[in-house]
This record gives sequence, structure tokens and C-alpha cells, in this order.
Amino acid sequence: MRDYLLDHEYEFDVIFNDGNIFPLNSYGKIKLSQSGIDLDVICHYGNFKEQFNKIIKCINCLTIDKKKITIFNVLPNGYQRTFCESSDDTPNAKFHFRAQYCIIGKHLNSLDNDNKITSISIKQNNLIQWIDKSIVEHTHDSDFTVENFKISHEPAFYKMEIPNLGTIDFYISAITELNAYKNPEYDINYFINTKFLNNKTLNKSIEYLTRWEILYSLFMGQSYNLDSIYLTIENEKQGCYLYYIKDTKYPYNLHYIEVPLPCDKINNQLNSIFSKWFSIDDTLKHSSILFFRALNQKDIKEGFLDAIKATEGFLEKYNKTFFDENTLKDLILPNIKESLLSVIDDKKLIGRFVQSLKNTNKFRRNLENKLNKMIIDYNLQFLFPDMKLINKMVSYRNILSHNKGEEKYKNIDINILYEAYLKLMVILFILFMHYLEIDINNINYAINRNNFLKILMDNKKINK
Repeated sequence: MRDYLLDHEYEFDVIFNDGNIFPLNSYGKIKLSQSGIDLDVICHYGNFKEQFNKIIKCINCLTIDKKKITIFNVLPNGYQRTFCESSDDTPNAKFHFRAQYCIIGKHLNSLDNDNKITSISIKQNNLIQWIDKSIVEHTHDSDFTVENFKISHEPAFYKMEIPNLGTIDFYISAITELNAYKNPEYDINYFINTKFLNNKTLNKSIEYLTRWEILYSLFMGQSYNLDSIYLTIENEKQGCYLYYIKDTKYPYNLHYIEVPLPCDKINNQLNSIFSKWFSIDDTLKHSSILFFRALNQKDIKEGFLDAIKATEGFLEKYNKTFFDENTLKDLILPNIKESLLSVIDDKKLIGRFVQSLKNTNKFRRNLENKLNKMIIDYNLQFLFPDMKLINKMVSYRNILSHNKGEEKYKNIDINILYEAYLKLMVILFILFMHYLEIDINNINYAINRNNFLKILMDNKKINK
């Protein structure tokens, strides 16, 4: 089966031959793009108009060449009466729909009830920016199989056993062919293959994909798309491809090329990092989703709101045992402090860096106090030389959450909101690094290369 890439566009002429949704043997066209998954169907106007306002959970169809396709969560999106009359004088109409997910190659009947997916193979060529380059070079020295002037190899460079999930392999698939001039040409692809301990539904598989995207965004400091997603189905020789609309919008044109946390820095911790990440509880799982949304928001007001709500999720867990207070008290980030002193005008800041930690036994309910306490306990005062920004953050959070219409923007300074958003993203980056128990030296290394911190430094807003 051909590879169906998420950033490509595809069209299929399809026929509906079961009669469950559309009249038997109705014809349609499915278009896949990152603008949407669209379905157009021509059928008798009278036969379908009464059903048109309903959400259709699942539609199965066949392409002209008998390829199976399933689309899920299908929403009506308007219709057009046509001039073509049917044999019984009933006018035809073209009905428009938009779907959330598309499966190419198989018919599945439910997002939630079919526990048929045994493994997922993710093609993700941007892994080359993250993985240890020496590993890639080493794989080229592995044994090759030569056949018809082709050289292929699939060495795995990381294998992990994740409790309650299954096995995760990172591997390279490479094919070398001789071109017309007898020179080798390389086609190298990077994959993450996950074999589940227990079969998963499509919804659970998509949830797993999102978990990986968020973790990879933490490593990279910004979002990256997956190239393609191949699902293996129980008792089936051939699997299928998943196509859906990505959340990644690339809202910032970041000119930084440094990766905050490259693979070679944490390769001896990968198994424990993945194990902890994929066993994350519901509160922090929700915080991670909000962090990912904030990372991809073009609207800075929505980005700020997602970021502060994600931080609140951590505040709910603040006194839980996964944070070691003694470790936190030692976290001074001296190299970051030194690099920031040149852009901070407030001379009292040095005093704030050595300010005694407040009593940590009492945890007040007020959000402002919680944020203040967290900033002091994590020695993040370098982000907040003027603690009045905390008051502004809480005020803006309440305004944006509870007021409606344009009135809610009247008392908001967009520059302060942007600064608060950037600082919250730095805080969330630090909190997630601690949750994953990445060692202090690597956290310091990663924060110095964090894109949001660099934007703050470039704009010299950190002292306002």
C-alpha cells in the first residue's frame, strides 16, 4: 500500500454500497487535506434531506478500485439542489460533509468499541533533528542486503519496554539505489513503532499519538508534524493509514535552530522518561494537552489562557510526592541567571535570587499565592523581578475566562499578556522536565536553549 502523508492532499471517487446511510450505490468524492476531510455525495434530495441535520458517527465506502475507506464524526456542511432530475422525477442534490478522521485501507465501525489495533508505526523524518547523529552514522556501518542494485537496512537504535503500554522501537529504514550515472542515491526514513501490550481502539490510539506529539514538542521546544501513521489490525495481513487534521499551526517563525533537549543528552534516561510520561495521571495529562494547545495558538489571548490553566493543573499536584523539595531548593539555574543579568535593569533582583523560601507547609487556595509560592520554591524569580506581573496574570486569567464579548479586552495590555504567556511557557517547560525526573544539569542545559526564553531575552521584556 502506498504511503499516505498527512501534509499531502488526496482525492477518492467512492461508492456507498451498503444502503445504511445513503441510498444504495450512491456516488461521492472524498478530499483529504489539512484544510479539512470533505465528503460530497449526490443522491435523491427527498431520500436524505430529513437525515441531513444529524451527526453521522461512521461512514464506510469503497473507492472505484475497491479500496476500503472509513470516515468518522461526519458533520453536515450544506447542500445544493441540482438540475439533474432522477428517473422518478425526484430532484437530486449534492450534500456536503466534513469529517474528523479518515481510515484508508480498512473498514472500522467505531472509534471507541473496536479493540483491533495491535500496533502503530509513525513515520517522522524530523527525528533527524533530535536523535544522536553518531547513532545514525553507526547504522550505516551495519550489514546490508544487496538485491538488484538496491541496498536496504532497518537498524533499530532504541528499543524500550514501557509498563502497561508495550514496546517502542525507534528505527531507520534506508534504501540506496544506483541512479542513471551509477551513483548511489539515498532514501532514508525515520520511524517510531509501538506494539501495544493490549489491543487499542482508534480513539485510544489517537490519544497515544497525541501523547507522543506533546513529549516530542517538549524535547524540541516547538511542535512538529508527524509524516504518516500506519495502523496494524488484529488478524489482518494488511493494515491501514490514519489521516486527520493536525493541531500544529507553527504560530511563531522561530529563527533558533538549537534543540533544547537532544536525544544524546537523555538517551540513558529514555526508558524511565517514556514510562513516566505514558503513566501520567489525568490532571497532568490535561495540563500537557493545554500546554500543547498553547504552543500552537495563533491567538495570544487563547494561548495565555491555555498556558495559565495548564500551570494550575500543576498547582493542584504541588504538594504531591513526585516533586522532591530538597532538589527544588537547590535549583538556582546559575548559568541562566548570569546570562540574564545583562538584560535586567532592576538591581534588587540579586536580592530576590537569595530570598529565603517561604514556609512550604501551608498551601493557600488563592491562585496568586500559589503562583508566588511556586515561583519562589522553583527559584524562578529571574522571570519575575517585579512580582506585580503575577497579579496581572491572575487578573487577566479571570477577565478572559469569565467575561464575554469585546468588553473583556478593554483592560488588557497585549504586551503584558504576551510577556506573561512567554514566561508561563518557560515555567511549564521546567515543570514538565522535573516531572519526568530529568537531571538538573540537563534541565539547565535545556532551559538555556528554550525558544520562549530566547524570545524574552531578544525583546528585553524580562524586567518589566
